[in-house]
Amino acid sequence: MIVTWIGDVRPLMEKASYEHCYRMLPAMRRDKADRLSRMEDKALSAGVWTLLEKARKEFGFRDYPLYNLSHSFPYALCSFAAEEEDAHRGMQLGCDVETVKAPRLSVASHYFRPREYEYILMQPDEERQKQAFFRYWVLKESFLKATGKGMGLSMDSFEIIVGGKGGSEGPALTRKPPEYPDTYYFQEYQTAAPDARVAVCATCPDFAPGLRYVDF
Repeated sequence: MIVTWIGDVRPLMEKASYEHCYRMLPAMRRDKADRLSRMEDKALSAGVWTLLEKARKEFGFRDYPLYNLSHSFPYALCSFAAEEEDAHRGMQLGCDVETVKAPRLSVASHYFRPREYEYILMQPDEERQKQAFFRYWVLKESFLKATGKGMGLSMDSFEIIVGGKGGSEGPALTRKPPEYPDTYYFQEYQTAAPDARVAVCATCPDFAPGLRYVDF
């Protein structure tokens, strides 16, 4: 099963809380945090790795499981395979979280597939356009990360359709690059606020039904 944990890193903006978290990071993550100048970015960097370490401890992993990380202030996100042996089966996994802001329609028109862009435009008001844009953004990012190519793969080289009236049904990958013939599955989540969208993509259809919120 693919499990996804999320945490609000704003407590790590406080010096004492950040330093407590920082001390528990491995050296390479401390170095990464040290290279960041903004406190928001430091909190995200420390927080997202702390989620992974908390998962390792709770699930008793001897090593790191198959995992993927994402963050968008104030949220840190970690998706991982709950069974350690899944990491050795060639599974692919990607996740993305984005806080919902103004819809970037020029980005969608340039980088999304025509049907994806049209779905966003057909929304009846700005609030629903925002939700639709970021719904698509996290879905597409999660697939890019699952392939391992990230932004090295063009966003218009694949198409995701969200079906049903109002897009209420689950998304499906209807067009994909030929070098990625596997079947990919998606799981969507939304934060309680709802101020952020979350998507997870994997070559495994078994996802936890909800996000788990973790405190720092």
